[in-house]
Amino acid sequence: MLNAAAEAGPWLGSHGVSEMRLLFSFIWTAVIVFVGHFSTGTAASLRSADLARQATDPEIQRLGYFAGKWSGRVEVKATASGPASKFTEAADSDWMPGGRFIVMHWTVKTESGEGASLMILGYDANERVYTFNTFSGSGETASAKGTVQGDTWTFYGDSVGGGKTTKSRFSMKELSPMSCGTKFEISSDGTAWTTVMEGRITKTQAR
Repeated sequence: MLNAAAEAGPWLGSHGVSEMRLLFSFIWTAVIVFVGHFSTGTAASLRSADLARQATDPEIQRLGYFAGKWSGRVEVKATASGPASKFTEAADSDWMPGGRFIVMHWTVKTESGEGASLMILGYDANERVYTFNTFSGSGETASAKGTVQGDTWTFYGDSVGGGKTTKSRFSMKELSPMSCGTKFEISSDGTAWTTVMEGRITKTQAR
């Protein structure tokens, strides 16, 4: 959902070619170092230790709700930027090796075409907040921090464009272990919020 939300304006950002090359170089170097230092047996032991730690960390455990395959529909509200519309979305989500982050591969189908994005959910123990980072196939990036209260996850972010800051609020309400309601809102002052999109996703396969 956030991939399409990025098209609405908030949480937008972009990386130049040089920055992206540096990023991929860093990732590739990290992979080489990891493979060079860990044998298969050591990696398996590390995986077991991480899973054991995950099992005793309630904040990390909560992220497990999003593991699985999801599909759903989203309604885009009519705004000054465009008319109302609808789109479908699907996600394949699982724990990143190490058991500390949920990696979500999203695909979106709209009337004008298809899009894809990568989203990563995690928990920052130092700030005691959940983190949400997304990278779209069109080159846009977005990030937010949030909390979970009961069955509702709420993430807040800011974006700067045209000389002004737009605040964003993305919420996900657990309707059941297999169903989740979503809402994306924007605000100029953090007080009056305008709903941009609402949807519902259903887990088609648990993990």
